[in-house]
Amino acid sequence: MAAARTAVAWRRLLAFLRAGPEGSGAVEGLFDALDGNGDRTLDVRELADGLRALGVPLLVEELDAFVADMDVNHNGIFLK
Repeated sequence: MAAARTAVAWRRLLAFLRAGPEGSGAVEGLFDALDGNGDRTLDVRELADGLRALGVPLLVEELDAFVADMDVNHNGIFLK
């Protein structure tokens, strides 16, 4: 079940990235857009709030699955 939620979250995020500018700058631009306080890190709240503001609202289960998949050291922080 978690794998299905992760897949949905990734598809929604990738659809957003594909709609934006092409190239690797899209990911960096997304990170910057999500980094609400400009500290070059993302916490789970910034991730959720930023994605929602960009029109990619994730269900709590999708966000949890996404974070579990991306947060390799399990500290809830993503670095640029």
